[in-house]
Amino acid sequence: MAPLSTAILTTPVQELIRTHGAKVYEGNADPEWTYGSVSFGGYLLSTLLHATLQHQSGSPHPDPIYLNSQFIRAVVPGPFRILVKTVKTGNQFDNLDVGFYQKDMLKITCQITYGNLSSSGADPGPTLPAAYSPECPMHTHPAASAVSKPHWAQNFCTRYEWSEDPFFYQEMARSVASKGRVEGGMKWGAWIHLKEEQEITPAHVPIFADLTRMPWDVLPAEFGQKGRWWLPTLTFSLEFKCKLPGLESFAPTTLGAFGWKRHLQNGRWNDSFELWTAPCGIGEKQKVDEKWREKMVCVAVGSQVALAVAPERNSRHSKKAEEWKSKL
Repeated sequence: MAPLSTAILTTPVQELIRTHGAKVYEGNADPEWTYGSVSFGGYLLSTLLHATLQHQSGSPHPDPIYLNSQFIRAVVPGPFRILVKTVKTGNQFDNLDVGFYQKDMLKITCQITYGNLSSSGADPGPTLPAAYSPECPMHTHPAASAVSKPHWAQNFCTRYEWSEDPFFYQEMARSVASKGRVEGGMKWGAWIHLKEEQEITPAHVPIFADLTRMPWDVLPAEFGQKGRWWLPTLTFSLEFKCKLPGLESFAPTTLGAFGWKRHLQNGRWNDSFELWTAPCGIGEKQKVDEKWREKMVCVAVGSQVALAVAPERNSRHSKKAEEWKSKL
């Protein structure tokens, strides 16, 4: 059991440095970074990014730009291998095809585009002026925030703390009371502090993104289990908007996570999210700049498709993990 920066470590396998044109990296899925009995999706994407960041080391394209993943089978704690294949190397971008394997079985497939976020490139495109760009969607300053209770099924909850922004719950409640419905989809936001000694890197970002949650508490009681669902990821995409690390004027280990859920049908739901810099840590006392929302920087945007299923389906994987360990 280890902090995220240690738990995501992968190492190249020299004797298998190239298999079918791919470089091979090995790691061990940490038992602490699990949701119930299954490895947490954001954590697994962090291991993939750690491997590909090594793969791109020394390249003129060292920064992840876009990640698109498909979760095929559940991953349990234990050894894994990541195969990284360069599909195309270009003037502005490199395209990688990445596979996550346990016991020679493909569990996650991923396509990652790498580029260089420190320069605008030879032929830069347009950028919206500040007056036309969105401001940080969070409404409660982290200095005025209190730590919220973690999710009941996260075994890694001691590795982070968060503060849910009450504004979104209040806004939805007002909308239901006055108009009889929530307008524009269900919204949620929180400041999330990762308990790490080093500042946030690209490999940390999927954890923040996957912590966005469904605001079950605003739903009517007759809805059912009130959030007692397991939500395994089907697909997960992430676009990086700025270079990390390198945001010295903001909180080094805290981000604002904003998500909105517009559709949930037959247990399948989609989530869009944004990650933003934070002016300070949660509850850290400082003078609040009235224009703080305008000064925050968008770190990443993305979307996720997940399936709401009974939590018992998660616990079935604990037996598989024990069987695996007995054979090691």
